[in-house]
Amino acid sequence: MALVTDSMKTTVNVMKNRLVASFLNIARKTYHSLPLARNHRLAIQSLFYRNFGFLFSSTQSYQLWKSRQIALNSQGFGQYFKQSLAKTGLDDISLQSFHVNTSEKPLASIIIPVYGQIDYTLSCLRSLANLDSTVSFEAIIVDDSSPDDTQEKLKAITGIRVIHNDTNLGFLRSCNTGASQAKGQYLVFLNNDTVVLEGWLDALIETFTLFPTAGLVGSKLLYRDGRLQEAGGVIWNDASGMNYGRLNDPNRPEFNYVRSVDYCSGASIAISRELFDQIGGFDERYIPAYYEDTDLAFAVRKAGYAVLYQPASQLVHFEGITSGTDLESGIKSYQAVNRLKFLEKWSDELAKHGLPGESLLLQRDRSVKGRILIIDETTPTPDQDSGSLDAFYVQRTLGELGYKVTFAPEDLVYFEKYTKQFQQIGVECLYSPYVSTLKQYLKANGKAFDYVFLTRANAAFNHYKMIKQYCPQAKIIFNTVDLHYLRLEREAKVTGSSDMANQAKRMKEIEFELMRNCDRTIIISDSEAQLLHQQDASLRLTVMPFMREMPGCKNAFSNRKDIVFIGGFEHPPNIDSVEYFIKEIWPQVHAKLPEVRFLIIGSKMSEHIKAMNSHPGVEVIGFVENLADYFDHCKMTVVPLRFGAGIKGKIGTSASFGVPSVATTIAVEGMGFVNGEQILVADDPNSFADSVIRLYQDEALWTQLSQSCLAKVSEQYSLEAGKRRLQELLATVGS
Repeated sequence: MALVTDSMKTTVNVMKNRLVASFLNIARKTYHSLPLARNHRLAIQSLFYRNFGFLFSSTQSYQLWKSRQIALNSQGFGQYFKQSLAKTGLDDISLQSFHVNTSEKPLASIIIPVYGQIDYTLSCLRSLANLDSTVSFEAIIVDDSSPDDTQEKLKAITGIRVIHNDTNLGFLRSCNTGASQAKGQYLVFLNNDTVVLEGWLDALIETFTLFPTAGLVGSKLLYRDGRLQEAGGVIWNDASGMNYGRLNDPNRPEFNYVRSVDYCSGASIAISRELFDQIGGFDERYIPAYYEDTDLAFAVRKAGYAVLYQPASQLVHFEGITSGTDLESGIKSYQAVNRLKFLEKWSDELAKHGLPGESLLLQRDRSVKGRILIIDETTPTPDQDSGSLDAFYVQRTLGELGYKVTFAPEDLVYFEKYTKQFQQIGVECLYSPYVSTLKQYLKANGKAFDYVFLTRANAAFNHYKMIKQYCPQAKIIFNTVDLHYLRLEREAKVTGSSDMANQAKRMKEIEFELMRNCDRTIIISDSEAQLLHQQDASLRLTVMPFMREMPGCKNAFSNRKDIVFIGGFEHPPNIDSVEYFIKEIWPQVHAKLPEVRFLIIGSKMSEHIKAMNSHPGVEVIGFVENLADYFDHCKMTVVPLRFGAGIKGKIGTSASFGVPSVATTIAVEGMGFVNGEQILVADDPNSFADSVIRLYQDEALWTQLSQSCLAKVSEQYSLEAGKRRLQELLATVGS
C-alpha cells in the first residue's frame, strides 16, 4: 500500500509540475503579446510576482526581479552607507595632517564651532577633505577657547580658516562670530561631532534652487550604525520637540522626500547669508546653547520662507559628544531653561501645534493645504516620454500649490533615479518592502487623503472601489491621460485587427464606468470632451492639457538643419509612424533634399528601429536625456501619426522651442493649432512630403510658424496655465 501511495504522490507531483509549467508557458506568451508599453508590462509583471511569487519561483525572471527588489530596497542603502562612510577616513587615525580643498570665492561657508574633542573635529574635517562636491566652499573653524590641544593640531590642516576666541563665548556666539566673517552666499552650520557623507553639501545647496521659497534647509542625521537619528524635527504646543524617525530605518518612504518641517537640528543646516543677517542671526537670549536652531527656523518662517528637510543631504552625527546627555548639569541643562524662553517668545505660533505625540502623521506635515494620493501603473520616467513629463509637472505643481503629494505606483517598485527625482520635488513615494500592498497602506492611511488621482484606465479600474472604501472623504479624480479606447479603435482600423477591436470595446466599457463613478475626469483636449459628451452628457469632465516649460527659440532659420522625429518606442503609434514615414514619405524628401538628415530620437528602441540607420540620410540617435541641443539646431520635427489619442507632447515640446512641425490630422487633434498658422497638416504621403520640403526651404514660412506656434503653446500649455487649471480643478471638485 505504501508503494502505491508513493507512486500516486509521484504521479500527482508530476501532473502538478506539468500544470504549473503549462500555466507559466501560457502566462509568458500572454505577457509578451500584451499591446502595452514595456514599463506598463513590467508593472503587471511586478504585480504578479509580488502576489503570486510562489508560482514563478522557479523562473530566472522571477529570481532576477526578487534580487533587484532586495538590492534596491534593503541592502542598497546599507551598501551606500558603508562605502560613503569608508570614504570619509573616519577610522584612519594615521592622518595627522591633510588638506581641505576650499575656495577663495566660495558659494558656501561651512562654519564649525568647536570646544575640545579634537579627535571628532579632525574626523569631521577629514570627511570634508574627502568630499567630492560641485559646490565651492570654505571651512571656518571657530575654536571657542578649547581646553585641549585643538589649536596646535588644527595648524597641521591646510585649506581651513581658524578663528580663536580668547574667552569661551559658547556655541551660539561662536556660530554668530563665524557667520560674521563668512564669504559665501550660503552659511552652512555644521557640528564638529559629525562626518558628512557623499553628496551632503550638493544636495543641501541645490535645495535652494529646487525650491525658490526655501529659507533654511536641514540634513538627514544618522547614527554610525546606519539607523536614523533625525528626519527633521516636530515641535509640540508646549515647545517640547522630537526628532522625527529616531532609531528607525532611514530608507523608509516617509523619511526620503523633501518636506516642510518645524525645524532641523543645527548639527547641519544651511541658510542664505542675506536672510541670516536680516533675521539677526541666532537669538542671543538662548546663550550659551539649545533652542537657537529651533528659534531660527521659526524666524525664517515668520520672514515668509520655508524650512525644509533634505533627505539626500546625509551625515553621521555622534549625538551628545560636545554637550553631553545629562539634562541636570553642564550645557545640556540649558535645554529645559531655553524651552521656557522659546515657549514665551513663540506662544501664538505654538498654539496652532498639537499636543505632544498627537496625530504625528498629520503634525509632521502640518503646513499643507491638503493631502493628495496619486496612483499610476508605474513610476513616470520624465526623460523618456511625454506622459511621464506631464506627470512630473503635475505633481511638482500640486506641491507648489501647497499640497502634500503621495505617489503610489501599482508595482510598488523603487525605480532608482526616477523615484529619487520625485522625492526631490517633495513627493512622498511609496515602495516595497516598506509598503507590501496598496490595500494594506490604504487601510492604515486612507482617511488622511482629501483627493485621490487615479491615473490611466487600467490602474484606475483596479483601485477605484478600494479607494471609495478606504478613503471615504476623498474626492476621486480619474486622469485618462488619453482616451485609451479611442487609440485602440484607431489602431484596429489601421491594422485591421479584430482582437484590437475587441480590446477597444472592453476598454471603452472600463473608461465610461470610471468616468461615471469618479467625482471628476481629466480629459486632455476639448475634442475628446465633445466626443464623450455626445455619448453621455452627464459626465463630469475637466479639460486639462499637458504643461511645459517654455525655453523659447534660440536660433534663426539660417542656423538650423535636419529633420527630427522624437518619441518613445514602446508606444505602438510611434513605431508605426516612423515606419510609415521612412517607407512612404522620406524617399521623396531625400530626393529633393539629399543633404538633409532625418534624425530618429527616442527611448527603448527595438533592433528593428535601430536597423533603419541603413536607409539613406536616416540617422538613428536613440535615447537623449536632454533634447535642448537638438531642438536648438534642427529645422523642424515631423509627426506622421496614423493612429493615437490625446494631444501630442512631442508637438507641444517642439513648439516650446519655436520649432515648427509637419503633422497628420490625428497628431494635431485637440491642440488648437491651425494648418498654415502654427503647423502644417498633411495626411497622404505626397502632401506630407511636399509640406516637409516647403517648410525646410521657405524661411518666411518657417519664421511665421515658429513665432506663432511658440506663442500658442506659451498661452495654452505653459506651467503657469497648468497651475491655474489645477487650482480650478481642485476648487471645483472640493466644492
